[in-house]
Amino acid sequence: MSRFDFKSAGDISRTSANAFRLLETVLSGFQRLTAGHQFTRSRNFRTITASAAHIDGDDYILVDASSAAVTYTLPRAVAGVELDIKKIDSTANLLTIDGNGSETIDGATTATLSSQYDSVTVASDGTAWHIVVLALLLPLLGGI
Repeated sequence: MSRFDFKSAGDISRTSANAFRLLETVLSGFQRLTAGHQFTRSRNFRTITASAAHIDGDDYILVDASSAAVTYTLPRAVAGVELDIKKIDSTANLLTIDGNGSETIDGATTATLSSQYDSVTVASDGTAWHIVVLALLLPLLGGI
């Protein structure tokens, strides 16, 4: 006998009613547990056109290096902080991402982005920065 072997329409009705009661109970409990908690937060965009250091509140950093190469200096490594940095211009000028002081990014003192729309997400463990996402715009080969 399968788990869903119903003998009559009444069995289906009772099973459906029980499933809905269970779902209501679970959702009600979840609402009580999460009351007052905000799961999403507003994230701030900042566009820079010249070398700059992190400012508290930077979440998404858009870098326009059309005039010259740009260096963006990360903040002091604090566990749990995550930043998204993206090069938005089409020039050959490099975007260099620099760790704060002697702090490293995946073991190196800097990371660079060279093409328009290249982006990186870095996260800190409290002592260093780690690249958790790297998106590079690569030329398509052979139309693929």
